[in-house]
Formats: sequence, C-alpha cells, structure tokens
Amino acid sequence: MRLMIARSLIWLALAAVAIPLACSQSGAIATHPVERSCDRLAPVWSWSMDPYGSVESARDVAVIAALFSQIPSVSDSDELFMMMVKEPVPGGEEALFVFAPRPRETPVERFRIVHARATTPVSVGGPRVPVQVTEAFLDGKSILELERIWAAVTGAARWPNRKEHLRNIERRLAKVVNPPFGDFTFDYQGDNVFSQGTVFSPPPGSCLSSFVQIAETLMRFADESSPRKRHELRQSLLQDIATLSKRLGIADESSCGGAQCLTTTLMSLDESPEPAAPGRAD
Repeated sequence: MRLMIARSLIWLALAAVAIPLACSQSGAIATHPVERSCDRLAPVWSWSMDPYGSVESARDVAVIAALFSQIPSVSDSDELFMMMVKEPVPGGEEALFVFAPRPRETPVERFRIVHARATTPVSVGGPRVPVQVTEAFLDGKSILELERIWAAVTGAARWPNRKEHLRNIERRLAKVVNPPFGDFTFDYQGDNVFSQGTVFSPPPGSCLSSFVQIAETLMRFADESSPRKRHELRQSLLQDIATLSKRLGIADESSCGGAQCLTTTLMSLDESPEPAAPGRAD
C-alpha cells in the first residue's frame, strides 16, 4: 500500500512539473486575438465515438458515389483535390469537386471546378438518381489561396467537447433555419496530405460559416456561364478568402512557407466562443 501511494505521489509531482512546462512551450507560438474566435470542423464519423452513426456514414458514401459517378470526362489525369458535400438540400444533395491535373504541373495554370447536384434525394441501395453537372476552370493563383485555407480548416478538425456536442444537438433539435443550413463535409488531398471534417449548420458570422460560403461561391462560379459574372464571383471569392485567412491567422507567403503557415495556424486555433442563440423554425 505504501509503495502504491509513493508511486502515485511521484506521478503527481511529474504532472505538476510537466503541465506548466507544456503551457509555457505552447505559449511561445504567436497568436492573433481573432484566431481564438474560430470554430473547428469535427472529424468524420468513427465507430468508437458514435456507434449509431454507421447509417449516416453509409448514406454519405452513397451520396458521394451517386454524384461523383455521373461527372462526365473524369479520367486518370484528373486528381480529386478538394471537395464539399452538402446535405440535405431541397430536391437533392449537392457537392463541389475541385480537380487538379495529374501529374501536377509547376505551376498549375488552371483547375477544374465541378458542381454536381442530385435532382431527387439519394437513398442507400436506391435507384440511380439524375444529376445536374456544371463546371468551369479557375486559375492556379486563386486555387493556391483557396488551398491554404482549405488545408488549414480541414487539418484543424477535432472531436467537439461536451459543451459543443450539446450545442450541436440543440441546434439539430431546434431545426435551425439560419443559413448556411445542413450537413457540410469537406475533404482535402494535398501532396502526401489528407484531411477531412464535417459541420452542421455553423453559426452565422463564424469561421466555418464563412468557409461554407466560400465553397458555395465556387458552386455558383461553376454554374455561371457569363464571363463578366464569373470575373465578379472570382473577385468576391478572393476577398472572402483573404478575410478568412486573417481570421485563421494564416500569414502571407512572403513571411513563411506553406507547411509552416499551416502548422502555426493549427496550433493557434482555440476553443470556439459561445455563439448567439440559434434561430428556430416556426
């Protein structure tokens, strides 16, 4: 018994020394006050965390397969780079796909943007549904700016704490009507890097709400046929990306390398603030 007590005291003493040391080391990373206001994506379903989520996981796979399989002219030279899947959507689910050429040129001059939308809801094991597909090409410089925030946001995904989990349940039960509404799942496949995360109806004004809006702007860009309106959407897209980059604390390329910038961003993100009370359906 005395030996067990002695061992316990030793572990407590080590913890007392290690915790302040870890805090002092993490405090050495420069952060911006706005960075602490950013919420984070949650990881995609895991059996260990949600044993009842297998149905939703199977549905997600069915939705992605139904939309992706009907994109025309996808060949081995098209590499899926970034993706957002949105559900539920009135009429049917929809997704944004960003393709990079393979092998990637240096630099890549343009990337293929595809917006796919099911005309009727997708069901697991159900019949093949019609899918509307629009697409456009976006210049490499714009995609580079997009990639920096896409990699940072998906790479920062982590399991919600108890407070956030309860808040998410409340928002679902309350049938939140504030846009953007629905489940949003994001994927990123960079050079030897893969990350993904999901969010349900992020609070208006939050970082994730801005992130969703950027992806939806890309969908409208793919839908638009007018060169003038596409140019306007591109300018709006770059402005929104620059604003979110500042909130995330992503430095300019001139001050640090891409991997260093993303690492600093991931380590500086903190707990999300208490959002405003969610709206409720009548």
